[in-house]
Amino acid sequence: MESLEPPLLTCEAVIAEASWQLSPSREAVDRLYGLVEAGALRIVDLLPEHLSHLRALSAKYPQMDFCDAAIVRMAEMFPRARIITTDAAHFTVYRRFRDKPLALVLPE
Repeated sequence: MESLEPPLLTCEAVIAEASWQLSPSREAVDRLYGLVEAGALRIVDLLPEHLSHLRALSAKYPQMDFCDAAIVRMAEMFPRARIITTDAAHFTVYRRFRDKPLALVLPE
């Protein structure tokens, strides 16, 4: 994780999901917003342009929610990207471009 250099790419769905996960700590949510505000996290717009891709991904994987589809779509848009996730159960199954595994960074 130390080798990652800002700005890191993300999307609004990930910010919403992270905010919800962090909601027990208002300080943690504020720090997340601060990362966006400072430019350490760069928001990539996916809607409405990529909606057909998101729908296709969701149709392929019944367990995939909108946020997961957005992350996989971003991995397709940025092929050298590595995905930081704690959800190995889903992201080891998902594929970009139908058959290519995702490059994952799984924090300890």
